[in-house]
Amino acid sequence: MSVSSTLDGFSVRSGSWLLSAIQVVPSFCWLLLSAVLFGCGEYLSKRWASAPSFKLGAAVVLVDAIGVILWLPALYNRNQLSIVGVLWALLGTVVTVSIGLFIFKESLTWVQWVGIVCAFVALALLQK
Repeated sequence: MSVSSTLDGFSVRSGSWLLSAIQVVPSFCWLLLSAVLFGCGEYLSKRWASAPSFKLGAAVVLVDAIGVILWLPALYNRNQLSIVGVLWALLGTVVTVSIGLFIFKESLTWVQWVGIVCAFVALALLQK
């Protein structure tokens, strides 16, 4: 047995353990976690825009990077970019709007509220 096949065998075995662990968690949970971290990144971005600093900017990049990494298991589990991408975008939008409304006390027009309701309807329909 060559060194390369031993290494290949090790990477396959360890990779299959990781992929099996990823599949235990439903894709919607991965998406939700990713969207929450995206929202945290949005919150930090707004704070950075008010008082720019290297430390806050680095925190934005780190939180957003972790959020993107958590999107990958959702895509792996569901394997439908068209659905998973739209679900993530809708969840990210809802989280971002919620942060704007409840933390930063921003307001929406009635037409924008209708759009938010439509986003929830779309989330429900895309889960089928």
